[in-house]
Amino acid sequence: MPPVVRAAIGGSGLIVGVARFDHSGRIGERWLMEALGWPPGARYELLVESDRATVSLSAEGKGRIDSRGYVGVRAGTRDLLGIRKGDPVVLVARLDLGVLIIHPMRVVADLVARYYSCMDGVTDGL
Repeated sequence: MPPVVRAAIGGSGLIVGVARFDHSGRIGERWLMEALGWPPGARYELLVESDRATVSLSAEGKGRIDSRGYVGVRAGTRDLLGIRKGDPVVLVARLDLGVLIIHPMRVVADLVARYYSCMDGVTDGL
């Protein structure tokens, strides 16, 4: 599935995309993996926090990037993040840190809601 959004954020070293997990719990965007310099077969580890999962390369990692450039995320991890089958997620490649961050869409929606709540009464241009 082509990404819904592709954006390089200025010179920030951030590249953002939107994707969905496939039927086997794998996710990825080849262009993000290429930007990170992550080849198929490379080992990775996954660090899970309440609002994100951070993927980083690690020689001791238990996962391997597949031939499509996808990483697997276990069902239990997806459940902890509140990600259900078919839900879109936001992928952020931090080139400066060499990590891929997976955010549930609810986290991004919350950030947008907070942004607009600070604009109380401002409607010009909307």
